[in-house]
Amino acid sequence: MMGDATEDLQSAARQQLRRIRAVSLLEGVTLVILVFVAVPLKHLAGIDAATATMGPIHGTAFLIYIWTLAHTASFFGWRKGEIFRLFLFAAVPLGAVANARWLKHKEATGAFSN
Repeated sequence: MMGDATEDLQSAARQQLRRIRAVSLLEGVTLVILVFVAVPLKHLAGIDAATATMGPIHGTAFLIYIWTLAHTASFFGWRKGEIFRLFLFAAVPLGAVANARWLKHKEATGAFSN
């Protein structure tokens, strides 16, 4: 009986880490597209629609990421430093790759919480 509960909790933990990793990568991809495609199109080619479209898409992805981060940090009881690191790297183009690697390491080692 107790083994089943532990397995269920570990499964839920892995699922939550996979979820935040996927959302982190989605947010990161939208940031890269915004910064390296949409903004240059706006300023170099005068295509305002690029940022008018990509800006809200990235904004929505970022809000979903922040909500998922808050939920995950609460689920695992992560320290403020870990939360700040994940937040900070989300604001850096390609930072999502570093976050995804860090989260995958936590999942692989079973280091779900502090």
